[in-house]
Amino acid sequence: MESGKEYWIENTKIFGSTQDYIKEYYKQIIKLVSSGIYDCVGHLDYIKLYNEKQDLFLEESGWYKKEVIEVLDLIKEKNMAIEINAGGIRKCKTPFPSLWIIKEAKKRNIPLTIGLDAHFKEHFDNEMVKKLIDIAKEAGYKSVVRFKNRKIIEMKI
Repeated sequence: MESGKEYWIENTKIFGSTQDYIKEYYKQIIKLVSSGIYDCVGHLDYIKLYNEKQDLFLEESGWYKKEVIEVLDLIKEKNMAIEINAGGIRKCKTPFPSLWIIKEAKKRNIPLTIGLDAHFKEHFDNEMVKKLIDIAKEAGYKSVVRFKNRKIIEMKI
């Protein structure tokens, strides 16, 4: 049975290259954002899941940053929020999305919401909520948002 990382590498071959695979990932996120169905984008950089050692691609690569920035600009245009998600911390030691992306979102005044990615009761963790709030503050956020009937409700942090 293949590991997740081996499966990721196999997918790059299907798309032609790592760069083509990642570009397709962000192309699909652009379709999601453009649909008008959603209010928030979660797992914005889930594509990095097996890239903890930066051995699959470099997040600081210009081509990669360009893909992410294009999506953030569209998220802003569509008045959507992004989610900072604890699943990334549990899975690859950094939140989804990475801090640099959260900082870029803040530059664009994109609202930020918090998600624990709590599929199991062990994931309901107040310490993790505090950690996510600290990351949001580090990126410059003074508030986070939640939604009620598709309306944003801002909460100071």
